[in-house]
Amino acid sequence: MHIRRLLCILVVGVLFVCGSAQATHLQITVLDEATSVGLSDVSLYVDGDYVGMTGSNGLFSYTHSMSESYRLKATRSGYNDWVGLVGGSASSVLIEMSRKSEVLAVDLFDGESLQPVRDAVVQVHGDGFDGSESTDASGRADFQVKAGGLYNIEIRAQSYYSLSRTVQMESSGRTVQYWIYRNDKFAALVKDSQTRQPIADATVTIDTGRAGTTGADGLLPLHLQRERRYLVVVEKPDYQTYQAEHLITADDVLLTILLSKSTYPVTVSVYDETRKPVEQADVFINGTWQGKTDRYGRYGLPSVEAGTYMVEVSAPGYTGWSDTCQITRTGEDIIVDLAYARADVMIKAEDADGRALAGTAVLIDGRPAGITDAEGTLRTVLKSSDSYNVSASLEGYRFASVALEVPLGRTAAEATVRLEREFDPVVLIGAFVLLLALIAAGFFYKKRRGAKRLRSPKTRSL
Repeated sequence: MHIRRLLCILVVGVLFVCGSAQATHLQITVLDEATSVGLSDVSLYVDGDYVGMTGSNGLFSYTHSMSESYRLKATRSGYNDWVGLVGGSASSVLIEMSRKSEVLAVDLFDGESLQPVRDAVVQVHGDGFDGSESTDASGRADFQVKAGGLYNIEIRAQSYYSLSRTVQMESSGRTVQYWIYRNDKFAALVKDSQTRQPIADATVTIDTGRAGTTGADGLLPLHLQRERRYLVVVEKPDYQTYQAEHLITADDVLLTILLSKSTYPVTVSVYDETRKPVEQADVFINGTWQGKTDRYGRYGLPSVEAGTYMVEVSAPGYTGWSDTCQITRTGEDIIVDLAYARADVMIKAEDADGRALAGTAVLIDGRPAGITDAEGTLRTVLKSSDSYNVSASLEGYRFASVALEVPLGRTAAEATVRLEREFDPVVLIGAFVLLLALIAAGFFYKKRRGAKRLRSPKTRSL
């Protein structure tokens, strides 16, 4: 019994010694290769099997009983995987993980035009990296940096304000986009010198180079370097050309330019319906009296600003004339044809005794004018400064005509046409027959009376 107990104790001791010899404790330390700072959250694998994750100090303790070497793998987001063979009896291992190289892409756009900005200088520095690139035609510059790093970006471009930004890289590549704004912004504002209204479509030239045309608001955006002198020329049809030199300083943002209307000599020529000049005709521009025409029918305006005007002309005996005229060039001649004033004309048709003849056909200069009414009257309108032949016809009356003179400026006139009855053969024959009858009756009466005298006895006196 004693021997048996001794054997059991001996077996347990042997087993304990053997077990103690096979258990190995491995201390794993994981550091950032660049900073030598312990890395937390590093996943560890032994021969492909997950065994654990490092703590905040980058440490992990692994216990095993393997006597042969084994494969240890460490992975972490943003870092290149680490793989190595560890001896079965190793008690510690140091793993230095390098961060992955990722692309930091910087895109630049103009803050006004929204177009890419090329040839801008982009500098990136931080986390042991310092690099500089120029943006390409798409406005992009690429940098190979470490994942997870913190980087400062400096952006400079000609005629643009500088820009600084800080970027935190993630575990993968990153693209950042920025607006940059010009520091040479300027504008020209073109206005009418009298109305102060903006002038559209004015052409602006800077130092002999065409800069563009103004918009509906009279503005033209420009890009000019400060502290420089520029020759500014502004042109617009119907306006005098503006030309002046200006110093553009750092405090200047807007140049206001006032344009004056061009002036031209204008002549108003007035004629009547026969193309004869009308003297002493009154000329009005936009309702304001300017003067009277001379004997040649002309009135001259020596200096009229380009633009649109209401021109009116009037003269005694003529119908007034008005029209909208555009003054756009030198030597403008406004031709005015005045029509003679019209007169109300009353034409009367009467017989030889002055009685009104209704239904009489009236012709003026051989053209039908109308029929007289119950009062023998026809009313019409004729132009003044002319002579007319007024004729009338009515059945049973002889055709008759009179001359009518309507002096220039006369507003009313009157003409009377007297018609005589026509010769009637039937009436004449009737009268002749009646006359013969009367003569015959007288003859027979006289003859009969003479016969009575012959038959009467003669008486003698006693």
